[in-house]
Amino acid sequence: MPHPMSELCGAIIDTAEMKAVRAELPVKVYGTLPRESGAGKFRHLFECERSVLGRDFEEIQTEGTCVSKAIQRTAVGLWCVRISLHGMSEKFPGVPASEPIYGLGRHEIGRDKLGKGAGLVVSWGLKAVMQYGIILRGTYSGIDLRKPDDDLAVEWGRPGRGCPDELEPVARLLPVKAAAPLRTVEEMRDALYNGEYVFGGSDHIPGNGETRDSKGFLRLTGRGGHATVVDGFNDVEEWFRYNNASWPAV
Repeated sequence: MPHPMSELCGAIIDTAEMKAVRAELPVKVYGTLPRESGAGKFRHLFECERSVLGRDFEEIQTEGTCVSKAIQRTAVGLWCVRISLHGMSEKFPGVPASEPIYGLGRHEIGRDKLGKGAGLVVSWGLKAVMQYGIILRGTYSGIDLRKPDDDLAVEWGRPGRGCPDELEPVARLLPVKAAAPLRTVEEMRDALYNGEYVFGGSDHIPGNGETRDSKGFLRLTGRGGHATVVDGFNDVEEWFRYNNASWPAV
């Protein structure tokens, strides 16, 4: 029996597309960057959200829009880290709209290769925000993005649609300038310790009837493409926090 949320699995794992996008990144491997090791340490980046926003950020998906939701949440988290962890004297700018990311990724980047199906290639979502940028929730040229609307995301993701042209200049005001692939668990640990959210997709999801072991760990046995973020770790206790905030509680 599939997991009740399996219909929300919208992350498409395409190795060839991942390699193509990775080749365009300014930083080819995170491990080449100067960084402080997280060995034997811990970092709970989600606490930065609680400090800045007063809560854990979540925006529930109703369609297979997990890739755009995960990228949205990564941007929210990184802004909170800048303010809370790094002490930057700036205000939280606002929540990015996930709908343009979905439309840009499927049409402008993916060139409608996915047809009428649902979901988004994970690397196309990343390329969308690096090539175009992100748009904060608000109203632009009569287009209302103030509230989450997965129906609108799906509409913009259809062949021949995409993100409206009048929104593209708005997106370019907030470009995503850097991202770096992670190759090892140690690199992921170090990235988190240095205040970087980890975004990605997986073809494993929670299954039915799973139980946690004596340490509280859960091995995922379900199948389905899902994208989310990792926002904390404890190297002594040997765990990472996989944040699945775009799924409703079941």
